Amino acid sequence: MKKQFFAYLSAALVAALPMCAIATPAATPPKSSSLFPFVLPWNDASKTFVDVSSLNPAPLTGAQRLSVKNGHFYDQNGRRVRFLGVDFTFTANFPDKADADKVAARMHKLGINCVRLHHMDTRRAPNGIISNQYPDTQHLDPEQLDRLDYLISALKKNGIYVDLNLHVGRTFNAADGLPDVKEQPHYSKGMLWYEPRMIELQKEYAKAFLDHVNPYTGIRYADDPVIAVIELVNEDTLFNLRGAENSYPQVYVKDLQQQWNAFLQKKYGSTEKLITAWNKGTEPLGENIWTNPYPTDGDSKWTVEERDKNQPALLEVTDQPALHVRTGMESTFFIKREIDSLKEGHFYTLQFHAKTSSPCQMSVSYRLNEGTYRFLTGPNSYQLKNGEQEYRFVFYVPQLLQQRTRIEFRFDQFKGDAWISGMSLRPGSQVKIEPDQSLENKSIQLNPVNYKGKCDYIEFLSGLERQFSQTMRDYIKNDLRAKASITCTQVTYGGIAGAWRESSSDYVDAHAYWQHPKFPHKAWDSKDWLITNSPMMLNIQDSTFKRIAPYRISDKPFTISEYNHPNPNDYSAEMMPMLASYAAWQDWDGFFIFQYRGSNKTFNSDHIDGFFNIDNQPVKIGFFPAVARILLANSSEHAVSPTKVLLLPEQQVPQLQANLNTMPTLWNSVGLSNDGYVKDPLQVRFAPVDKPQLKTIPPSGNASINLHWDVNSAATAGLYNAFAPQWNAIVNYNTNPAPIQSGDLTITPLDKTRPFGAYTLISMDNKPVNTSGKLLLTAGGFVESQGMGWNADHTSVGDQWGHGPVMAEGLEATITLKTNAHHVTVYALDTTGKEKMEVPSKLTNGDLTFAIGPKYATIWYAIEQ
Repeated sequence: MKKQFFAYLSAALVAALPMCAIATPAATPPKSSSLFPFVLPWNDASKTFVDVSSLNPAPLTGAQRLSVKNGHFYDQNGRRVRFLGVDFTFTANFPDKADADKVAARMHKLGINCVRLHHMDTRRAPNGIISNQYPDTQHLDPEQLDRLDYLISALKKNGIYVDLNLHVGRTFNAADGLPDVKEQPHYSKGMLWYEPRMIELQKEYAKAFLDHVNPYTGIRYADDPVIAVIELVNEDTLFNLRGAENSYPQVYVKDLQQQWNAFLQKKYGSTEKLITAWNKGTEPLGENIWTNPYPTDGDSKWTVEERDKNQPALLEVTDQPALHVRTGMESTFFIKREIDSLKEGHFYTLQFHAKTSSPCQMSVSYRLNEGTYRFLTGPNSYQLKNGEQEYRFVFYVPQLLQQRTRIEFRFDQFKGDAWISGMSLRPGSQVKIEPDQSLENKSIQLNPVNYKGKCDYIEFLSGLERQFSQTMRDYIKNDLRAKASITCTQVTYGGIAGAWRESSSDYVDAHAYWQHPKFPHKAWDSKDWLITNSPMMLNIQDSTFKRIAPYRISDKPFTISEYNHPNPNDYSAEMMPMLASYAAWQDWDGFFIFQYRGSNKTFNSDHIDGFFNIDNQPVKIGFFPAVARILLANSSEHAVSPTKVLLLPEQQVPQLQANLNTMPTLWNSVGLSNDGYVKDPLQVRFAPVDKPQLKTIPPSGNASINLHWDVNSAATAGLYNAFAPQWNAIVNYNTNPAPIQSGDLTITPLDKTRPFGAYTLISMDNKPVNTSGKLLLTAGGFVESQGMGWNADHTSVGDQWGHGPVMAEGLEATITLKTNAHHVTVYALDTTGKEKMEVPSKLTNGDLTFAIGPKYATIWYAIEQ
């Protein structure tokens, strides 16, 4: 249950999007003659055509120490540095020393310049950094620390920075000096923000690392330029706990309630003044306007809708009367009802009873039922239990609202039966404080349901998060004298309030995954999981970019420290070209692919062997040389589109959070269209304004990046195309392929049975494409391990990941390139990037033409003068 609870926010972050069917093209693998083995050697650091190590100075010295200037990372030479990073997780952080040298050298060749050390604290040695010789979690294992020290020294030698994660999976225990922690949330999340002893433990952990001198470099980590950035907490926010606070061990609930009451005491001074303030402008509850709370027909009837159509939830109205929903497997669904005849500018109170066959998290919201489907109030979370309880949800109807709206009850990853009864919808929201609650005896309950109380609670939680962040940053920077830039946690965790929290960090970070695997019955069941298996490029509205772009904070570096289109996906080749070009267009400061590898025993894998590993996924790792040049070689280039800046008043954050919850819905509320984030780069700035407002900044003098993303109305064909003078990135899906033009490049797909392909054309000498003497073409399509055990729908392989060598598709296309060259030779490259055979080409009147295909058994082609 705890795992489900803390997975809730990730689902809630995309809940602002309407639940609609995602266009899923038929997953038709290519014919076997189009496939060939393509294994990039795990230990290859040879200086071949694809080597881009020159982009990242090695070894790292004091001159490469990073700091934040003008909203970006710069080294001491004034060179802007973006991150092309990867995550190491679990035991991958503790490799054998010989492997550490080889892997670091290989990554340097491919352009990787930062490694995120993640999930080191989740397990005890030999699977983690926490010693297994002590009952507490406060001792680091010497052997594991030595392995880590050597890895970091190898990374430093190869010009690769480190992103140090402090709290990820560490779960505090009684031996750490904490009472009653048996029923604490997973990884101690939520409580670690405000519980004094947990905060001290986090400081001690930071000191254990940053005060440590690496014996292989002789430098204390706090002083070492290799530690570029530090994350305080991974994927957490106090806004996860709203509605579920009382599920914590009572000693921690009491602690939080005392802090809450102290906040209210300071703000209001007395219970009487608090009630007056909370009731100001409100109305007493009126009569129930739902004469029939359980309609079974008509436009306003209750209906159920699922995220996954393969996991139907069944809804009925019982004789009680009540809504009864049943699902036989864990699924995400909501029960919705359209409502009308509400007065604009008024509050309403929804009262209901609810119970479930097993404890679960449910949210209630008031949102649009058309257009952007944005939230108007909520979602508010409630912890449901077996016994029936009464709940209230208060919402506000905005003035001048001329769109249809609805009430919805949302269940995430729930299995079993749920009943909702005793429903009434009444105008008004006047607050009544129970006789046993008062500020004087510090007993005002957490998470009040009235609107103004809710805003106060948001202000209180936001304040705790900012206070924690500032406390930890002050300790690390002042007491430990660390030089690295610090972020608190991922900006999307906490919605609008999360953006406000992170605006005080040195830099801002986010996470996103396209079609993360779902586990219908048991979390992380390696045999029982499903994917949708469709391309993101056909789904602008539900894309990862829409989820994270609205959170970019002005004047702060912006990174994505976890990103992936998890394996297996027939369209995974789209990931790197789209992400790198979009990040460059938005002027972001880097990204990390989750994950390079999660074990120190399998660095030499020759096939796709899990959801996230990319180190031998050809159309992920194989695009790294190209995206390194997109992201790192031309960091001063900007989009030709103007930047839209959303100005937000800090003092209105609680109200904005209560009304709109997430940044995408806030952008929608000020007029950004659903595809606005692929028309103009976005930024957010907290400023002294009286209401949210948009500002447009013209493109800079270095504007040279164009981006176009078009999908037809049926979402069955689309084209993503980004280009600058030195590079092109193209992702195409079209069952009736036509020539694709991108700057000076034209690609004509030849195989009409294969509608999908991803391409990059990169200048390796940093000259414009039409004058470059050294170009790299990367062409990626379908990949899979041999013997993968696909089901009939091509939505799962269970635990049958197959064997190596991994197979890649040879895209068939004619390439036409405008060039000023007088003589050009095209080569197919082997898996190290070495020339293996010449590709016939023709140069006529400045047009170079050649054909690519599976006969060359490569995804890499060199074009040389």
